[in-house]
Amino acid sequence: MNDLISIIIPVYNAGKTIDSCIESVLKSTYSDFEILIIDDGSNAETADECDKVALKDQRVKVIHQENGGVSKARNCGIENATGKFITFVDADDTVDSDLLACMMSAMQREQADVVITGHRECYDDGSFKECFCSKKESVKHGTEILSEFFTTNNISWTVWAKLYTRSIIGDVRFQVGKRIAEDMYFNYEILKKAKTIVECGSPKYNYIKQDESAMASSDCSRFFDSFYLTKAVFDDIETNENHRTDKVFFYVRSGLFFFRMMYAKDRNKEAAEDIRNARRAFLDSIQDNTTALPRRMRLELFLLKYCEPLYRQQAKIYWGGGTGRKCKV
Repeated sequence: MNDLISIIIPVYNAGKTIDSCIESVLKSTYSDFEILIIDDGSNAETADECDKVALKDQRVKVIHQENGGVSKARNCGIENATGKFITFVDADDTVDSDLLACMMSAMQREQADVVITGHRECYDDGSFKECFCSKKESVKHGTEILSEFFTTNNISWTVWAKLYTRSIIGDVRFQVGKRIAEDMYFNYEILKKAKTIVECGSPKYNYIKQDESAMASSDCSRFFDSFYLTKAVFDDIETNENHRTDKVFFYVRSGLFFFRMMYAKDRNKEAAEDIRNARRAFLDSIQDNTTALPRRMRLELFLLKYCEPLYRQQAKIYWGGGTGRKCKV
């Protein structure tokens, strides 16, 4: 039990996928784990399916709660976890049989606080794209960790495909009520405490791309959570001393992504006023902190600040005209 992994799986109306998700976990070559299914106020069909799945293995436990969102469900999982290590899996995804073993091996070998693996983004036609993968394992220490988070694409915003020690999580919890980027902010709070992390690189988690996912939604209101949570990271004075320049890069890169997406999605301009307010807050925040940014990023900032109509037009072309598939951030 000393190396027990608690696997937290929030579920909301995922009756069609929860069985395959749990089956993939139960095939893990690393066997010292518990599965905590947190039923977040699902319909009766899903709730019954969760209970049926739990009968397959004594390591599977189900907790039913009133609907409160994925953050509340994950927090419930943390509170009820008994393992020394914690990982998260989404109910519509699957994992490779050696995911847990790979992460635990790296965790023990490096005495790490967090272990990160790549993932596959899987599509309906059977194709997939490997995301956040590197050719070899990488170990980061101290201030290198947040620099990696702020300035590279090696650490995804998601909490799945990661293994955390229970001690590094401590009293950190997901922000209830946030619908997008709540996992990014959770990771930020963890990584700013971490002393050692390991990036395993190879993909061993299968993110099943859903058209109805949060990022694919046409509901613009939820995306403002992402902007204001990245702003909260930027405004956090605890990490200014060693990472001010890195944080500017992170905030501007994330902000420009947000505005490109919002201008493209808000075709009827229903969120125009909220976008203007966010744009004003964004530009006021960075002011003269942009001199170290790449030239292309500074040019895009110029367009956003002084040529908003042109920026809006270019954003629609960028977001709607690309043929490449984007990995989940």
